[in-house]
Amino acid sequence: MRLARKIWPGLWVVLLLALACSASATQVVAPTATSIPTNTVAPTSTTPPVPLIRVGDATFTVEVADTSETRSKGLSGHPPLAANTGMLFVFDSESRFVFWMREMQFPLDFVWIGSDCSVADVTEDVPEPPPDANLSDLPRYQPAVPVRYVLEINAGEIKAAGISKGDPVGFAGSITGLYGC
Repeated sequence: MRLARKIWPGLWVVLLLALACSASATQVVAPTATSIPTNTVAPTSTTPPVPLIRVGDATFTVEVADTSETRSKGLSGHPPLAANTGMLFVFDSESRFVFWMREMQFPLDFVWIGSDCSVADVTEDVPEPPPDANLSDLPRYQPAVPVRYVLEINAGEIKAAGISKGDPVGFAGSITGLYGC
């Protein structure tokens, strides 16, 4: 018993030292400005995908008109398009759709696209109507064959991109897999 009384005080000292050491080993030290490595890479932000259409070797960022309301409005009253942008009209089935340039402010090219995801026809350099044009007098435009999609782009871009009948078409970005191409 005398030995136990002499060991217990020593054991308490050892135990307290052990606890003190383990507490300092887990202590969190806030980094200082000099302790931050200079070669760290900032996280990259990811931008959400935009709707894209590839026609042959050309790629266009597009607005999508896939409802009767958006197809009816189209680009009427829209400000001029930036280069390599356009509007993709998506229909439920193929037909020889008729387009006109109501309230257009700039000339367009039409790329008529079949259900087989290839260029079925093209209409180039369609002028905007005069501001005072009567709606019943506006020319109508349609493809030579039934199509399911229509891409409207700036006039001259069909020629600049070398787009022609038979070119393959694919939808990419945020419309990948949505409409069939």
